Amino acid sequence: MAMAALTAAAFPEVQHCAAVVDHGLRPDSAQEAETVRQRLIALGFKASVLTWTPPFTVKTRKMERARLARYGLLSQWARANGIVRMWVGHHSDDQAETVALRHEQGTGIEGRRGMDAVRTDADVIYERPLLAWTKAELLEVCEDRELSFVTDPSNSDLSSGRGRIRGSDRDTEVPPSKTVIRTATPRGLVPNRFGFLWARSDLLDPETLRQAVAWVRGGHYAPSTAQALQAHEGLCRSGRVALFGCVVEQRTAGWSLIARETRANNPLVPKLTEDGTWRLDDRWSLENPEGEVLSGKHID
Repeated sequence: MAMAALTAAAFPEVQHCAAVVDHGLRPDSAQEAETVRQRLIALGFKASVLTWTPPFTVKTRKMERARLARYGLLSQWARANGIVRMWVGHHSDDQAETVALRHEQGTGIEGRRGMDAVRTDADVIYERPLLAWTKAELLEVCEDRELSFVTDPSNSDLSSGRGRIRGSDRDTEVPPSKTVIRTATPRGLVPNRFGFLWARSDLLDPETLRQAVAWVRGGHYAPSTAQALQAHEGLCRSGRVALFGCVVEQRTAGWSLIARETRANNPLVPKLTEDGTWRLDDRWSLENPEGEVLSGKHID
């Protein structure tokens, strides 16, 4: 609600759209989602509720699967409405919790860098404009504007990893680099429906390289800025470099090819994802497990 109010105030001339995801994990979630939708409409938004209906029985990793389903539903909604950029409301407290959870899981330095300010998926660019804001500051926005909001009781559930961290006195430092939205827009990229990219070599700066590799690699993640900078330096020196499971190679006529690295023992078996779609090798959407490829990352 705070992000919606701030957005409406900053861009009053724009018709904004909003999506509320109902994961269906609690008895009251449907009514709460509809309540939030009505409040967004009152702020001038065109608002929709997206309801998750799991395509298979979810018994384990409920929160993780719900997160994957959420992004799948949001991407489908964005594609259906012609939306290419979406803002999500993660704040600095969320960032600190993410870093703490990854630390507990024993991830390396790269895994503990936290959420990216910009996340490039096949269908939409997700941006997190509130990573510099604390939860307390966002609550203050709601209070100052007399905005009603719903408090999710699962946020304080001590049986979950985030709930446990919220209930502790842990003070986790948030990486400062995550408080700034990068504004670079990829240029000179020509995608192919079979999952590789041609890039203008003279326009392939580190940030464009980072986002291009995220697209080719598939999934929901991108290499870090530091990794992209190092790879870009290597590319300029040798003309060929590996980055995030991809090969980047300078070719003739001023173009570079970005393609997936060969993966050993890859059976290429379609997988039913949490949002009900079939995916092949993280990169293609299928009509059904026996069907034909509908689109290569929805390029056409």
